[in-house]
Amino acid sequence: ETYHSNIQGYISQGFARSVSLEEWQSRKDLPHWFLPHLAVLNIGSVTTPVRTVFDSGRRYKGVCLNDKLAKGPKAHTKRLLDVVIRWREEKEVLLGDIKGMFHHIGVKLEDQFMQCFLYRRDRSQVPQIYVMTVLIMGHVCSPCIATESVFKTSGRVEDSKPEVADVLNNSTYVDDVVHSVARDSILLAREVHQTLKDHGFTIKQWQFSGESCGRDEVQLFSDDPRSKGQDESR
Repeated sequence: ETYHSNIQGYISQGFARSVSLEEWQSRKDLPHWFLPHLAVLNIGSVTTPVRTVFDSGRRYKGVCLNDKLAKGPKAHTKRLLDVVIRWREEKEVLLGDIKGMFHHIGVKLEDQFMQCFLYRRDRSQVPQIYVMTVLIMGHVCSPCIATESVFKTSGRVEDSKPEVADVLNNSTYVDDVVHSVARDSILLAREVHQTLKDHGFTIKQWQFSGESCGRDEVQLFSDDPRSKGQDESR
């Protein structure tokens, strides 16, 4: 039931869509790929006990989809050390986790057909063709595309919000924001949070030095940034 609920959630949120017979007939001779999908138990997770996984590495006649995808420049995936060093530079630390990042990056129509899958609610039904309309975690190119999406967001605000642009350019690693500042970390987090939200991304939770618990969006914007949760010894 949880697995079916996941698939239905993808459809209702627009992450997946059904393909009509007419649309399939018009495109079936064009490049396409069917992805197997399976349930993976996520032991210990309250919010996602069962994860739906699309297997881009599954081979058919010796070939898998990931063989045909460009992984992207290594510079995007080998910058973790730089991010961690910057995280230790200043007094106040802020950490953020972008929620469901891959599913908030759209895929062009022609590329959606490289993400086909079959689904039926029960075995009495004929399987129907669906496509994922968003990026899939299992693709070798996904981390690079996600990183580039953050960089593009940064470029759009580099003139109006240079400090936010600096965070997005130099203190992010795929779906994590890892940064440090001399002061006013919560004020900066608010700016970063709103900028990402304006461009389709949501930070699930923020964590700050001197605070024992994380803050969701409501808590981030409702408290006095100069008082609550800050280490009084500073």
